[in-house]
Amino acid sequence: MGIIEEIHWKLYLLGQSILNFLHNDHNLVLIIAAVLIPIITIFILFFSAMDDFWQIIHLKISFGRLFGDLFHFLLILFLGSVAELAVLYFLLVPLF
Repeated sequence: MGIIEEIHWKLYLLGQSILNFLHNDHNLVLIIAAVLIPIITIFILFFSAMDDFWQIIHLKISFGRLFGDLFHFLLILFLGSVAELAVLYFLLVPLF
């Protein structure tokens, strides 16, 4: 068997293993979660900070409320990051 056929065979086996991995229902749910978690986190951050942006535009911001909302913003960002890392961990560990 020549080098071209050997490379072709290895690529074929790699493709088959990737397809088998993706057709597992559990992995499909994890892939959907890996895509949706950042989108949902961004929407939550946008809606939680919308009122503060409006107050900054009208120059009616209170700094006490701004720091409280900054904590809220960082908490949402932290929870979204932890959720995304957990999903990626559960998705990638079976590959190795």
